[in-house]
Amino acid sequence: MIELEQAQARLDARLKTKEKKVCCTIDQAVGCLLAEDVYAPISVPQFCRSGMDGYAVFSADCQTASKDAPVRLPVVDEVLAGDNRLLTGKPGTAVRIMTGAPIPAGYDCVVCQEQTDYGKDTVSIFRPIRKGKNYAMIGEDIKKNDRLLAARTCITPPMLGILASAGIQQVPVIEPLKVAIIATGSELAELGKPLSYGQIYNSNSYTIASYVRSIGGDVVLQTTCGDDADQFVNMLHSIITKVDLVFTTGGVSVGKKDFLPATLEKIGAERLFHKINAKPGTPILASVYKNVPVLSLSGNPFASLVNFHLFFWNTAARLMGNPGFSLKRKQLTVTSGQMAETNIRRFIRAYKTDNGVEIYTKVHQSSVFSNLASSNCVIDQPVKHPITVGDKVDVYYWQDV
Repeated sequence: MIELEQAQARLDARLKTKEKKVCCTIDQAVGCLLAEDVYAPISVPQFCRSGMDGYAVFSADCQTASKDAPVRLPVVDEVLAGDNRLLTGKPGTAVRIMTGAPIPAGYDCVVCQEQTDYGKDTVSIFRPIRKGKNYAMIGEDIKKNDRLLAARTCITPPMLGILASAGIQQVPVIEPLKVAIIATGSELAELGKPLSYGQIYNSNSYTIASYVRSIGGDVVLQTTCGDDADQFVNMLHSIITKVDLVFTTGGVSVGKKDFLPATLEKIGAERLFHKINAKPGTPILASVYKNVPVLSLSGNPFASLVNFHLFFWNTAARLMGNPGFSLKRKQLTVTSGQMAETNIRRFIRAYKTDNGVEIYTKVHQSSVFSNLASSNCVIDQPVKHPITVGDKVDVYYWQDV
């Protein structure tokens, strides 16, 4: 049995960052990591663009304008967004123009229509305007050859919009993290099948898979396996060359059917550690088989979730080369609830609020999963350290909250 931080370090030492690149259309790229820097192939905008509905004018023509003595200019044309005519303005004139429309050459500003009489043939302008007002220059948003996004950036919907605005249809991304999930236990039934007496539905793999997919990961296999070593080995062999990471749940403790530690050792997997000095999830096992890390989590739902969070996020950060995936930890003040001291490090269900963190006061058994809907984090409770209202505690988040 080793400390959590020792276990995390042993696992991290055996991980290698993925380098394989694939080409991805931007509509499929959200959640993916860029494989290299992306540069703008064009300027945005590629023309001088109006920032307002109004009138394109020469600023010098409007310096004496006031409400009592407006400047009156003939309106010689109208330009709408999408107009592709190459127009040139003349001093002493105005052009009616709409937001996003190209500004005819020569005009150096746009008077917003609220500062005019909305004239059709002749417009009255009621105040002076400076050069460059409501006038977007070529490349004002993005200049050609600007770096838009850096390598290893996780693409978000707003970033996708930036890429599209520069006309980029495809980007090179790091191949998504490929994960297999095998939930072990003869008592497990798949969703959609009626439960026999003594069975429960497989829930662990669905929880794990959803988190993997939340960062753009690809769940290559999600299945159940009975308490059968041969069946498990066959499953593992069928998938091990196709994935970057394997999760198993159940079968890692000291019960009669906890076959995974011996089975993995028998097929030649390198054991990194077995059991951490913390609850829930003490019996977690980490191995490497054919250069692929295998994380064998507790079968109890809450314990499995704690194991997953404590090891997956840092593993994903290392494999994908993105520190942003790392486990989020923060110190908060307890505003409700208390915990007696304990002789082992514990991770306690809790709920982060705007004011701090509330300890979940109901049942804390590792097999109880239903109350997680009202929990968004866990408190890291050190050995022999009671917790009460007002204490500062370290908190791990289930997700960004």
